[in-house]
Amino acid sequence: MRSQIIALSLAITSVATCQNQAIPSSIDLAPYQQKINNAFLTNGATPEQTQKATQALGLNTITHASQTTQLVNGAYQSTLTLKRPQRGIFQCFGTPSTDALPFYAPASTDIALQLSLDLSHFEDLYLAYHSALNQRDQARAWLDQPIGSLTLAQHLKELHPRLHLTIDFEDDTSLNLGNKSIGRPQCLLRIDGMSRPLEKLLQHYVKTRGVPFKKNPAGNYQLPAYLAEAMANYLPVIRFNHTSDQTIIASSTQTLERMADRDDEIVDDPNFLKTWQPMPARAHSKLYISKRAVHGFRLLFQQAMKEKWTDNPIIIENKLALTAAVNQLDATEFGLAFALVSDEKQDTLHVHSPIPLSLFLWFLAK
Repeated sequence: MRSQIIALSLAITSVATCQNQAIPSSIDLAPYQQKINNAFLTNGATPEQTQKATQALGLNTITHASQTTQLVNGAYQSTLTLKRPQRGIFQCFGTPSTDALPFYAPASTDIALQLSLDLSHFEDLYLAYHSALNQRDQARAWLDQPIGSLTLAQHLKELHPRLHLTIDFEDDTSLNLGNKSIGRPQCLLRIDGMSRPLEKLLQHYVKTRGVPFKKNPAGNYQLPAYLAEAMANYLPVIRFNHTSDQTIIASSTQTLERMADRDDEIVDDPNFLKTWQPMPARAHSKLYISKRAVHGFRLLFQQAMKEKWTDNPIIIENKLALTAAVNQLDATEFGLAFALVSDEKQDTLHVHSPIPLSLFLWFLAK
């Protein structure tokens, strides 16, 4: 265990010596590919099925991976580049955002995500993957289920949605987790580009499966009040705007109204700007995690280790090393920022973080 801590310290120190230059280094893909294969094998897939499934998803066709890391003003700016001859699952990423703002989110946001999708390739990808596992008939039946006057597959062919997720941990209301508490999370998801099929899908499930959403006088779909206690006082609400082709799903009516009436944006938050400043202007997917959320995660991690919330052998075996990495995450004034840029031949993940990318990769390889 001591050797793991030393290795982590050396990793941080070696990157710090390259403060003014980003030096590329190759990544051995074998541990990651083996971990993916093991996930299939432990769930009953044969070696042949595993090979075909990972081929269909493009996960075993990555020919080269490299990373760069540079220490700038107390935080690490890193890139991870994957080169591959076929796009596989990556073809489901849509076009980069052209929005003036990086996120649809208020200044108080703790977690913000934007994801651009192209679902026109989903049917072929889904069938190829399930065919590899000898499940093509079930996959075909799922795609052919009617949603309104069209099948699910027909709807998907025309969809190029963009998803915007915001999560804000409230200051005045707590959520207790063991002997620790965090601000009560309020969530809002906006989906651009597929409001009509989503409303048809919701109506389909209300009619055929008894999903208890009902339209209120404002024209929004909401769960009945009697479910509040069973859902920890969350009553999600869904608003469809077919004029703007937007769907908004909020954890409560209050959250929905607060987002609609706000007079600030995430770019008005200096803490966000500090973390997001080096990220690319155009990206297919983006994720921001605030310094406050990182701090809350460290407190929860400490409590989880103290009370033994998990018996995961990987976490237990690497407890001291993980603790050191989590403490380093919370040791600076920065949050976390991720942005994915994808094209026909490669995918590049940009990361701005209090710890170097190599530590994230170290844990993923475990």
